[in-house]
Amino acid sequence: MGLGKEAMCVVSEELARGYIGVGFARHPRRDRGELILASGTEEQKRQWLPKLAAGEVLPTAVFTESNAGSDLAAITTRAVRQGNVYKIYGAKTFITHAARADLMVLLARTNPKQAGHHGLSMLLAEKPRGTDAEPFPAPGMVGTEIWVLGYRA
Repeated sequence: MGLGKEAMCVVSEELARGYIGVGFARHPRRDRGELILASGTEEQKRQWLPKLAAGEVLPTAVFTESNAGSDLAAITTRAVRQGNVYKIYGAKTFITHAARADLMVLLARTNPKQAGHHGLSMLLAEKPRGTDAEPFPAPGMVGTEIWVLGYRA
């Protein structure tokens, strides 16, 4: 719609005033889409942005780790390039709608020799959407729901 961040904040706040789940529901597509728009390749933009805008895919941010909390510079999950792909080694936690997501925006350390935020990269990783019976159908991926107090979105 061409509206700025202020308008987005006002709309989200007003939606959340009525029901917090509705106010929150629009953030994943917008935030992950902005990351792709700002830093993705042209191919990634062509592939993912129209699908995100149309609501065809559900993205999630795969950033947090239990030992690092919100200190993203302290993450230890590694992404090791093997040929044309990256293999991910590590564990993430508190991933909103992880089982149902189709696209992960994953933060991992691609250069372990660099400390802090240096050596970190964001990778796009497509995954099959899970179900109640099989939440993580991708080989090598496991997870469980973390029940929390508070709102349900």
